[in-house]
Amino acid sequence: MRVKMPTYTPTKDKWLPNVPGLTFYPDSGYFFCDQPIPHRLTEVVSKSDYFDRIRNGEYGKSKQKDLEESLKFGNVHHDCLNAHFRGRSYYSQPFQKSVQRLIDDDIWKVWDVVGSEYRMVDLRRGISGTADLILKHKKDKNRFAIADLKTKKRAYLNANNKPRMPHGNHKSQVGGYINLLNLTWPELTVEDCFVIYASPNMVDIQYYDWFDCLTDYEAIRSLFFDNLAKIDPSFAIQESTTEQEIIIEVEQEEENGEALF
Repeated sequence: MRVKMPTYTPTKDKWLPNVPGLTFYPDSGYFFCDQPIPHRLTEVVSKSDYFDRIRNGEYGKSKQKDLEESLKFGNVHHDCLNAHFRGRSYYSQPFQKSVQRLIDDDIWKVWDVVGSEYRMVDLRRGISGTADLILKHKKDKNRFAIADLKTKKRAYLNANNKPRMPHGNHKSQVGGYINLLNLTWPELTVEDCFVIYASPNMVDIQYYDWFDCLTDYEAIRSLFFDNLAKIDPSFAIQESTTEQEIIIEVEQEEENGEALF
C-alpha cells in the first residue's frame, strides 16, 4: 500500500513533490488525510529512552540543561540548512561560524538537495518519518542519496590537538529513511547514504552501505512489532511478498500552480 505520487523527472525537476495528504504537527505527530499515523520512525528504531529521561529531569538539572543546549545547537543548524537550500533567509546566531562551515562544505559540490525535511509514510505498517536531506548527484541525475544531519555542540580534539569527530551507529535510522523513500518513490535508485556531522570546529561525513542500513532497519522494525504484538496481538504485522499493491490517490495541494514543498 502506497500513495500515488505526482510526476517527477530527475533530469528536469529540482524538488521532489511532497507526499499528498501527509502532514506533521510537533505536538501531535503525523497525519495522513487527517488520520493519525501511529508510529514515528524514530520510535521504531530507538533503543533507549535515555534522552527522554534527561529531558524530564531524571538525571538532574545539569544534564537537562546540557541537553537543551545541544538541541538548540542542532535545531539552528537544521533550520538554517533547510532555509539555505530553499532560498530563504535565516538567523544563525550564535552559531554563525559553524552554520556557515556546514553550508560551505565540499559535499554540496557533489550533490544537489531535492528534498529537505522531507516527510514520508509507510501506510501498511503505520510508520512516518522525516528525512533531513534527499540528494541527487550533480552529474548522474538518476543517482539519489539519503543524508542525515547530526550535530555536536562541543569541539573535539585528538592527541595532536586536531579536530576529530566521534561517529555513532545510525544505520537503522538511515535504513528506515531508505525504506520509506523506496516505498514513496520506487522508481528512484537510492544506493548512497551517509551521516553529515557538524560541530563548532569541523564537518565530517560517515558513509554507510545502503544494504546494511536497510537490513538493519528491517530487523529492528520486525522486533518492534513483535514486542507490540506481545502486548496487543492486533499490532502484529504479517509480512508478504505476494500481496497485491494498493495505490492510494490523494489530491495534491498546490499554490500558485506549484506543488508545495
